[in-house]
Amino acid sequence: IELKPNYAAAYRSKGNTLYQLSRSEEALEAYNRSLEIDPNCAITYYNKANALCDLNKKPQAIIFYNHATELNPGYAEAFSNKGYTFYELGLYHQALHCFNSAIKAKPHYSAAYLNKAIILQELKKTKETLMIYTHAVELGETMGYDGKEL
Repeated sequence: IELKPNYAAAYRSKGNTLYQLSRSEEALEAYNRSLEIDPNCAITYYNKANALCDLNKKPQAIIFYNHATELNPGYAEAFSNKGYTFYELGLYHQALHCFNSAIKAKPHYSAAYLNKAIILQELKKTKETLMIYTHAVELGETMGYDGKEL
């Protein structure tokens, strides 16, 4: 970073390492610096949102997941994590919308189907819940698990 102080990817990578070390506050500083240099990087907004969730700053995290999905409308993982965040806040309809967006962006995303089923269960939509769980299991068996489970 000293050799190339305006290298956004280096700050993002530093943030990722700090996040993996459970140093989320410091990770946020690195992500902020990366975004100062490159404000159009969806991955950095996504990573920043994840760090904010880790710090239990979920409403703020949603703002940064939104930035990520605005920059990359096909960012299934960002939609899924935003849905998970809405779920944790008890905002099931918003969560459902996010999981549907994740599935639209990545049709074989088994974790998004699983999380959608959990939301449908919370909303007492039993018949649809069973259908979605079945589909999640079928995808999981063929595609593998590729996301965050509620």
